[in-house]
Amino acid sequence: MQTKPLSLIGKNWILPERIGEIDCIQRISEERGIDTEKFGSWNDLVDPKTLGDIEKACERINHAISTRETVGIIGDYDADGITGAVQLIRFFRRHGLEPVVILPHRIEHGYGIHPDFIDDLYSKGASLIITVDNGINAVEEIKRAKEMGIDTIVTDHHAPLTSFGCTAGHSPLVRCGELGCTASHFPIIVHPFAKTKHSNENLCGSGVVFTLIRALENNDWEERDIDVSLAAIGTVGDVMLLTGENRTIVQLGLEAMQNGSDDAVFDLVKSIKKESEEVVSSHIGYRIAPRINAAGRIADPRLSLNALLEGGDYIPQMELLNTQRQQMVANAMQEVGLIDTNHSIITLQSPSFHQGIVGLIAGRLSQKYSIPAIVGTLKSNMIICSLRSIPEYNVVEALERCSEYLVNFGGHAEAAGCTVEKSNWIKFTDAIKNDADERLEKYDLVPSLEINAEISLEDLSLNFVKDLQKLEPFGNGNPEPKFLLRNQTISGIRCVGQENDHLQCFIGRIKVIGFGLGHLASKIPSRCDVVCKLGIDNWNEESRVQIFLEDIAI
Repeated sequence: MQTKPLSLIGKNWILPERIGEIDCIQRISEERGIDTEKFGSWNDLVDPKTLGDIEKACERINHAISTRETVGIIGDYDADGITGAVQLIRFFRRHGLEPVVILPHRIEHGYGIHPDFIDDLYSKGASLIITVDNGINAVEEIKRAKEMGIDTIVTDHHAPLTSFGCTAGHSPLVRCGELGCTASHFPIIVHPFAKTKHSNENLCGSGVVFTLIRALENNDWEERDIDVSLAAIGTVGDVMLLTGENRTIVQLGLEAMQNGSDDAVFDLVKSIKKESEEVVSSHIGYRIAPRINAAGRIADPRLSLNALLEGGDYIPQMELLNTQRQQMVANAMQEVGLIDTNHSIITLQSPSFHQGIVGLIAGRLSQKYSIPAIVGTLKSNMIICSLRSIPEYNVVEALERCSEYLVNFGGHAEAAGCTVEKSNWIKFTDAIKNDADERLEKYDLVPSLEINAEISLEDLSLNFVKDLQKLEPFGNGNPEPKFLLRNQTISGIRCVGQENDHLQCFIGRIKVIGFGLGHLASKIPSRCDVVCKLGIDNWNEESRVQIFLEDIAI
């Protein structure tokens, strides 16, 4: 590998040796451990009975069904939590029970199990609660439920916190179980970290539920194509590693979504793609998951729950909310303007930011400047924050180190949230800036763009792009390959989109689109080197190669 000086968007290119068309795809597949001739099957999925206390969970759920108990489900407001909740609802309906479902409202309740949820389920006669995509750290809430006579099954995948004297890497719940604690409030835990036998520690919340249902249904049930589609949406939507079992789940889900009909889930898929398009992971990441998330960000997450269960008018409502969400983010990014990057982390808060989009703003800033970002909004005397990071900096561990200034926190290594009292904001931001500055060397913060292969314009055939799609599904751990085209003639340069923020041009006769690169239009010379991804443009029943521009250098 060699590097090239900074490009027009300020990144160092990491260049490969030139490799021909055939060797190119073969080399990428070998480097990533992908067998392009093998498609995942149900037999490739890990034995579900190795996941946490799943056998105890199955026994308790089957008892609830046989005795016709009232079951409560507490989900989450994002695509992962909602798709997991939908799977459980469908399961209980198949077995003759209608569960009581609670999804937290992002602004009214925040993430996780609110104490009012326990009271509400108690008033409705629930004797069993199943959490989805939350609960691993909800010690007090689960204890409260048990004192009311309600059992709890925790299905979650979030990082257990180390606060309150717990051993590093384990929540109070997991640690209690390891010690053989028989405390009456201890729940049944179905979590990738709860036991070491299960080989996939990268399951999302929806994937954990999917594994539970596979165990409950003995791995064979009539609606499993719908459930694996929901698990695939949660896996891609929550940006989980697309390796091993997760890759198989997403492959099976994409196949089901391509061929499925007569269900609300498949109606949603049809609404976001052209008839001639093959369903791929980018349809989930850029079209399906954002629509599901939009309701939880700026409205009521039950709208998305209803869309996945009932379809109908709920689906266009999701699309409308997603359009509104996009405009809100665009307006917020204009307000942000230039950022001070004197430190190794961005810290920013504004009362004008909607709480539902602070994570998206943080993500945009982290991606743009290649450093971690914290963005918050003021609510009463609290600042509600979202964090997005880079692989070199685990933000949950960083929040743990700064926890003396926090009301609460939680999340993943590269995406987390926290709440800070307004009076502690400066102390907290000073502490986390010092933490990031100490742990991130300057070379960690130089943005780079890794290129997988150099190709020529003559290589860009439909067959080449179709062969490239054998590497699908793309995502975390298996990113879309990036290619270098040297010394290309650029023509027809113009800005497109509502805000003229996208770039459109041609390389030879091939159409090029550069999302978010409209600001480069006046800087592009007539000949330059480009880095791109490749796709197929289906228009008027004709398929053509399309170039998706990533970067440009003279």
